Amino acid sequence: MLASDGFWFRLKNKNGSKQSDVANMAYVDFSSFYTSGELFRSYPTKPLIDKPVSILFNANLNPAFAGTPSVHMHGGLNDWAIQQMYEAAKPDVACKNKIKRLREWFL
Repeated sequence: MLASDGFWFRLKNKNGSKQSDVANMAYVDFSSFYTSGELFRSYPTKPLIDKPVSILFNANLNPAFAGTPSVHMHGGLNDWAIQQMYEAAKPDVACKNKIKRLREWFL
């Protein structure tokens, strides 16, 4: 994947009767984050409201997360003037906020 032009895909419904055109997401090399010593980093470093953003968190740098099987992220808008509810007891909500492991990508 490191030498590719990115990730090519087509979205389909469960039975394949509906599908999108082929799309492409450019490859972003996250490997420098793994050894950077930074606790958080966003890609791009200056996100825009109408563009995708990835927020990376290095749990290895925070001893409180040692042995934690999963980490979830909860966020809000600006100064929290709009209340955001995180209902962790609901499995479908907790699943949407679970952070994906990237470590295997760098081994």
